[in-house]
Amino acid sequence: MKIKFLTACALLVLNFAAFSKDTAVAVATNKVGDNLNLELVSAEFGAAKDLEDFERRLNDPKSKVSNLDLNNDGQVDYLIVSERKGTNVHYVDIDASIGKDKKQTVATIEVENNSSNKSVRIVGETSIYGSEYVYIPTYVSPPVFFTLFWAATYQPWYSPWHWGYYPPIYHPWGVRPISVYHNDVNVNINKQNNVIVRKDNNTLNVERNNSVRQTNVERTNSINKSAEKSNIEAMSSAERKAEARQRIESRQRVNSNINNNRTPAVRTAPIRRR
Repeated sequence: MKIKFLTACALLVLNFAAFSKDTAVAVATNKVGDNLNLELVSAEFGAAKDLEDFERRLNDPKSKVSNLDLNNDGQVDYLIVSERKGTNVHYVDIDASIGKDKKQTVATIEVENNSSNKSVRIVGETSIYGSEYVYIPTYVSPPVFFTLFWAATYQPWYSPWHWGYYPPIYHPWGVRPISVYHNDVNVNINKQNNVIVRKDNNTLNVERNNSVRQTNVERTNSINKSAEKSNIEAMSSAERKAEARQRIESRQRVNSNINNNRTPAVRTAPIRRR
């Protein structure tokens, strides 16, 4: 009887260890960025009529685009959209509201205004997606509101919503298992086939590598320009010092020549009158 009891305990321990091992592996492979698919984000971005509509789409309880829970409260975080303007590029930031007066940047959409077309890149935040995670969407037709970014009459979008204060159509929903979320992503993207062209993994890898290479080239060029500028400034400083040294040496030579050619003064004895 005692032997049977010990055998049962041993089997129970082994089963528990196996279960714990499987659970650890599952958690380790679940990255935070897997809970917000940037391909689906790009589809919603292309389908939106403006940035206000884009924010509404990201937080629609029906489509449930996001599954992010960065503050670990069991509820999907509300995503806030804001914008910044650069030289020939418009930045659209996506931030998660994670507490009172607390936000966490999730991704940034870069819309570049080229002479020939308007290119779009979605850059995932490093702390969430890892280093150099970029998605480059291909749209069936250019989204209409992209041209508004550079219009003189364009009014920037300032989201009025924040932690604890949300639009009437919004209500928080619970976090889904990652497999369920991925299935929902595929369903939602397929609904957007008139907006975005889906790509296979090889195409995505090539585009990401090209984007990373371009980013690294830009960073290298910037470093080289800074180094070149520093060298020029250093050379200019050295040249100025050399020129000043030459002026001092020249002045010293002139003074030396003057001293060498100067006639000694002759003192004459005073004439005595008789």
